[in-house]
Amino acid sequence: RSLSKAVVGHVHVGLMPTFTRAVLTAALMRFAKEYPEVRLSISESYSGTLLEEVKEGRLDFGVVPAFVDLDEVLVSKRMGMDKECLVCSSDRELTRTKDGVMLDQISPLRLVLPGAGNARRRRIENYLTANQINVSDLMELDTMHGTLDLVANSEWVTILPGIMCLPDLESGPRQVAPLANPPLMVDYMRIETRKRPLHPAAQAFADVLQEELNSALEIDPFSQH
Repeated sequence: RSLSKAVVGHVHVGLMPTFTRAVLTAALMRFAKEYPEVRLSISESYSGTLLEEVKEGRLDFGVVPAFVDLDEVLVSKRMGMDKECLVCSSDRELTRTKDGVMLDQISPLRLVLPGAGNARRRRIENYLTANQINVSDLMELDTMHGTLDLVANSEWVTILPGIMCLPDLESGPRQVAPLANPPLMVDYMRIETRKRPLHPAAQAFADVLQEELNSALEIDPFSQH
């Protein structure tokens, strides 16, 4: 209690949409209770924008996929590994294995992906090519809410990280299945500038965010079906 009162300041954090949908609320509620003297500013953006904002000092830290390219200005800390999942409407019939869904068994796909500047886009495209997945139609949407609404109400499908899909594990307009044979994984990392270590308030929020992510990653999306 004494330590929380001693931690003050203003924390600026940038998160990828994966975190704002699945992890952020729990982290905010807990942090506000434990550190009432700290003010938080949270921005949601994709990895390329977050990299630049951390480098320029507008953010104390950001969270991005681990396969983005860093330079000498930034340092990173691994936060955890997640599964990429197929997300589609709840009334679509999927052929599943015990590990998830194989895309070649449900292709050709009408697939929604983020724009070419998104780091996950390149990884997904490489996965589709390597596994000879037939994509009949491709739509680029850099809006997560728009993507989720579209796949819930149409034949379009998308590929999203597992923790982003946690709100859809119970009954709802979307269903979730991890990619299988082979799986596709995504690592998350926290980035900050090398010359400016996190101040106590920013470190405190980073610790809370990490603990909430750890809890989310313990939930296996496939086990809920």
